[in-house]
Amino acid sequence: MEAEYGEESGLPLFVWDPSGRSGTRHAKLLETSMVNDYLTDHGTNQARLKQLHELLRDGKGGSEIPLAATGGLLPRLRELRDLFAKKAQTIARHLPADHPVMMPFGFLGDLSIAQLHETTHTKMLAWLLDPSKPHGFGTALLRALMNEAGANLPEVTDVQVHTEYRLPRGLGRVDIYATGSTTGPTPETWGLWIEAKSKQTTQEGIKQLERYERHRSHWRDETAGRDYGIFLTPDGRHTRSTDNHEQWPTLSYIRLAKVLWREAESHRGALGFEWLRLYLSGIIKEYAGVHWESLDTLPYFQILELETSL
Repeated sequence: MEAEYGEESGLPLFVWDPSGRSGTRHAKLLETSMVNDYLTDHGTNQARLKQLHELLRDGKGGSEIPLAATGGLLPRLRELRDLFAKKAQTIARHLPADHPVMMPFGFLGDLSIAQLHETTHTKMLAWLLDPSKPHGFGTALLRALMNEAGANLPEVTDVQVHTEYRLPRGLGRVDIYATGSTTGPTPETWGLWIEAKSKQTTQEGIKQLERYERHRSHWRDETAGRDYGIFLTPDGRHTRSTDNHEQWPTLSYIRLAKVLWREAESHRGALGFEWLRLYLSGIIKEYAGVHWESLDTLPYFQILELETSL
């Protein structure tokens, strides 16, 4: 019979009996060993984390935290960082040269989207979604975003896009409201409502989206149409002003960038292509913390994980 022992506890991690006659005694030993090993490691790790926290909080130890305090944590972190760097560089070599992450700056230069008045940003996004504007994307970006919300529309027509749309019955104003109809032998009316927050700290008003839901209910009764909602935030969090999350699927800015770029890749000849690249580059740099000169960062994979199967 052979056994392996834990580094900290000295107790068996598992027991192997080639004869198969280990029985309940060895099973009990296995259970006890695992529990003891877990408790020992847990206590040790808790003490290490507490000491590491105190060192970081108090700024002690200079720039290099003593390895004795971390139990070899720093070398392991360096190994992981190097692995991420190699993976990031491999992915980068397979990206198209015009991918937004390759750009040294975004649409606003050193300014961030969160520094804009939120109305200004929603007007920028609405301009890209409006097929009547001269960006050359037609309805492609709008449909891509609607399909992300579960619409699955092959083509749309009679599109109208509004910003800061004042709802009837005194129910407030929604950031972006778009309406139109589907094409085909039996066209249907559809409506899209987008509530966007560009700052981490900005919250929607009390019961704000509940009021919007009442409007959407009236809209469905009056038009017999299909309605879709999107709650756009930096981190893709759920709305806090309603429990009806099905009516307001969440969308992070990073996910927005992925959706729009995936569609834009097949419209490189569009007049607004470079404008969109700059806009998406700003989103990536601000909300994912991804910079071309910092390939060894985990956020780099946040924006690229769906771009490639490497």
